[in-house]
Amino acid sequence: MAKILDKDPYTYEKEYNSFVQQLKQFHLNRGTPFYKLPCISGREIDLYLLYSKVTSHGGWHKLNDDLSWDEIGHLFHLPPSCTNAETGLKNIYIRYLDLYERVHFHGEDPAEAEAEEDEEQSFNTRTKRSFTPVAGIPMVYKHRQHHVSWHIRNTCGMSTDFTKFSDYDKLYRALLCGLPNEVDFAINVSMLMSNEPRRGIQFKKMDSLLEVLIAHAGVFGEGVGSMRHLYEEGWKPVRRKNFIQFWYDCVTDEEIRNLITIDEEFSSADKKCQEKELFDKDVLNLGRDLGIDDHEGLRIQQIATIIRNLSFSESNTTKMASSLLVFRFLMLCIHSSYTTLHQLALDTFANIASEFLLEPIDFRTTQLILRCINMSINSQDKIDVIRGMEILANLCLVNDNEDIISNNLDQDMYQLIVNMLTIPDIQLIVHTLEVLYELSELGTKTSDHIAEIDNSIDLLIDLLTVEAQSYGSKALVGIKVIETPPVHVAPNTSHVPLVPQQTHQVVKMGQSLLQTKQPVQQLARSTPPGAAPKLSGKMLFPRSGPHAIAPAPPKVMDNESYGCNW
Repeated sequence: MAKILDKDPYTYEKEYNSFVQQLKQFHLNRGTPFYKLPCISGREIDLYLLYSKVTSHGGWHKLNDDLSWDEIGHLFHLPPSCTNAETGLKNIYIRYLDLYERVHFHGEDPAEAEAEEDEEQSFNTRTKRSFTPVAGIPMVYKHRQHHVSWHIRNTCGMSTDFTKFSDYDKLYRALLCGLPNEVDFAINVSMLMSNEPRRGIQFKKMDSLLEVLIAHAGVFGEGVGSMRHLYEEGWKPVRRKNFIQFWYDCVTDEEIRNLITIDEEFSSADKKCQEKELFDKDVLNLGRDLGIDDHEGLRIQQIATIIRNLSFSESNTTKMASSLLVFRFLMLCIHSSYTTLHQLALDTFANIASEFLLEPIDFRTTQLILRCINMSINSQDKIDVIRGMEILANLCLVNDNEDIISNNLDQDMYQLIVNMLTIPDIQLIVHTLEVLYELSELGTKTSDHIAEIDNSIDLLIDLLTVEAQSYGSKALVGIKVIETPPVHVAPNTSHVPLVPQQTHQVVKMGQSLLQTKQPVQQLARSTPPGAAPKLSGKMLFPRSGPHAIAPAPPKVMDNESYGCNW
């Protein structure tokens, strides 16, 4: 039998066993199982050979129309005394292989094929229909027609390594096509998904999704895989939006402008955008003041909001922190005159800074990050100052950043941070204490810089006995302080296991009350009577994210009581 199909015996036996097992499972699933193979004149019929030869002729309908069953019969070497061998083979094929052929060879729907099979009352009805010219031609398109089964793939030497599709494949294709309605719908879907904590987008499942999102904001990579060609030849003529021109209009810093295009192939074309911007600014003084009609700005704002919301997910921070495209996009947004982009980018950068690995100081990326921190902390905007200190504090959490921050943060920056403790603003003081704590954790060098500031130690000690209400109502803008009685510890608590508890801070942003939980390790140890328990851990001031956590009863130790006991 192996010679008939031009195969070696080992391969033929393996394919034969696989086919018979698959055929038995097929009949078992539809309720017509069989346990013994059919025989004619005491000889077992090779169903694999029968199926292969019949399907090579186009199916049993085609073979029946051509009256070619005698060509199949002699392959089984049936005895001459069996005069109806062809009819027997035909009946065996109809019983065991007909429905299997219709599903796996012609690609018909199994449910429809079984329903049609049940309606046939006899073999005569079946054979009568087989002589009609349309019997073997499908009247409607069926996707399964183009589905090649594993058995046929293995028999014909076709590949069995199938493509694995991502959960975001349709979203990616909608963004990639560039058609206006498709892109708008995909951006809106991404916006909704970014606000879902459990169903949010996970970039680790599809790396290219982050790239195509940022590409729709006019920031592209370099090299062969860049989407700049697709933008110039496909997206831009259809949508008629010039995002490159937007960045040249909104970013005035020449060093940051170099991040708009890093591919030398398009550098000459982008110079025309810069020349146009200079002409408008110096001669006509038009600027970019379209407001709600600035479609490029609104689209980039949408993408910046999506990335900012997704940066709150721990699974996305690592991917975003290691992406050069994300870094360039955030730097352009931070230095943009489009104010909403500036704030969104600072929020995103503060979220991913805890996973950001600084390069040596000779690299331009590290220089731009330190410059951004310096610019934010020196800003007259309170939110910019807070975000700048958050970025610096989170960068200190990465062990490999210790040397770079310790050696390149000048003394003036330490002086500026310590001076923030003298400002009567509780929110600013909490963030200042946080960044000082993280800097002191880096080692003796940064701790010495903090101690060298005049009155820095005195300020920190004085804050132990300060009540929040003593700063006045203006110092409580943006937060709400709730005091509760101190936690008393029983005197006989020796050899008590360490039990972590949680305290809560209540943050009032605008008119809404958002309560977030920040764990603080409170350790129960042997404590003499009258002494306050020691607190370990760090106090974080939470920032409002896209997902608010349900309120819970707050527990905050009274600062005055703690200071007096201490």
